[in-house]
Amino acid sequence: MIRWKPILRFLAYAVLAAGLAQIAPFLLALSDGDAGAVPFLSSILIALAAGFALYRLTTPVSVELSNREGVLIVVTAWISISIVGAIPFYLSPFFPSVTDAFFESVSGFTTTGSTVLASVEDLPRSINLWRHFMQWIGGMGIILLSIAILPLIGVGGMVLYRSEFSGARSEKLTPRISETASSLWKIYFSLSILQYAVLRLAGLDVFDSLCHMFSTMGTGGFSTRNANIAAFDSFTIELILMFFMLISGVNFTVQYRLFAERRVRRFFQDP
Repeated sequence: MIRWKPILRFLAYAVLAAGLAQIAPFLLALSDGDAGAVPFLSSILIALAAGFALYRLTTPVSVELSNREGVLIVVTAWISISIVGAIPFYLSPFFPSVTDAFFESVSGFTTTGSTVLASVEDLPRSINLWRHFMQWIGGMGIILLSIAILPLIGVGGMVLYRSEFSGARSEKLTPRISETASSLWKIYFSLSILQYAVLRLAGLDVFDSLCHMFSTMGTGGFSTRNANIAAFDSFTIELILMFFMLISGVNFTVQYRLFAERRVRRFFQDP
């Protein structure tokens, strides 16, 4: 029998997080005075209202999820977050239909990289920032990020870890699964900061460096330019992006062995 309380409590946190993640593009829209301000504000308010309603419907329950419940949470969380992510797209004038907005959101969060847009250069910077930020969040995995907060809702996370993370045998790298998730995100965040800094040194401006870091680390491939990175006409920038594409494509369990445990030989011996 499926226990809905821990599932709904998890979804409440996921929806709230998806709404709060849109604060950055909302602030950018306000700063630029572009068409994204109202869509992002509306989306944030809708997400907060829905998330708070779900939260109020449940109470903390200390349980270990079953395999069926774990899979159900993964599926419903990805769908719910994709819906929240699509709201500002649909409310903007750049996505004429619900289908287009939802497609773009799913493509971003799943780091698929496909787009319904004919010209990304026509978008306000706020919309473009959100497209790329979704890829960065999805690059490591929304569920893996959420595992780090599972102790807050009294839910065991190993089932979710196995359901979501395609690591080497989904092994626990630390005694506690939340610590494992946190460690992997620390590596991911550190590499992201490094790539951003190197792109800035190579001559990209703040916005392009940030967006292309998001899409590279997430292995999604979105760009702020119609010609993608060819628009920069820089071999140095191409080399930087290729290097970080290679690094971000390596299994993060293997990366943990290199960056956290300093097992260089084991890293290069891994098939």
